[in-house]
Amino acid sequence: MHTGIRLVVVVVTAVLAFGTTLHAQRSEDARTVVALGTAAVGANVAAARDAAIQAALMQAVALVAADLLTPEGFAESFRRLNESLLDRPDTFVQGFRVLSEAVAGKQHRVLVQATVPVKPIQEVASRLVPSAPSPPAAGPLSLTIEGTGNLAASIKFRRALAATPGVDAVQIREVKANATTLSVSYRGAPEDLVRALTRQSFDTFSVTVVDPDPAALKMALVPK
Repeated sequence: MHTGIRLVVVVVTAVLAFGTTLHAQRSEDARTVVALGTAAVGANVAAARDAAIQAALMQAVALVAADLLTPEGFAESFRRLNESLLDRPDTFVQGFRVLSEAVAGKQHRVLVQATVPVKPIQEVASRLVPSAPSPPAAGPLSLTIEGTGNLAASIKFRRALAATPGVDAVQIREVKANATTLSVSYRGAPEDLVRALTRQSFDTFSVTVVDPDPAALKMALVPK
């Protein structure tokens, strides 16, 4: 059996059989879990350790996903969720540390504590699993944009903002000489909206973050 397939089988088995025995600390935005990862020891010990860590991170993401969807729902939707979640666990892990490691026979084993944000997994699940719970929609987000004295840049930005996935409505709340405050109805986390906007490419200006605090979110249009 291919190594990648074997690791996936190990993860699913761990989720369904042992998921409830792993220690988990929950908070509103993220969950911290302890997961075990293993990899075959070859000539390159460092590579085996890295592979074991990746396997542990994959298991951590799988544990959180299985808990959010229920183990049965995760198993039923595994084929759809496999590529989006487990093939790139680094995307869904906020941070981790290796608690312990050991070599047993021909296997390198690591025990990893990983912090996994909840909302990104909920958003993936809501797209791929019809019955998956969607993340709760927050109230309108107040977004202040500096540099809107340049009317052309301001219009381009508002159009891009309105076209951003998850944005339902954009309303102007206040206009000053070089700053505009908007009310944005957005289905998702504020940091996801910020990330989407700063990744967009404009020909005459770029978008930077001035204050990432969701309670006073502020960005700026910087001329190129």
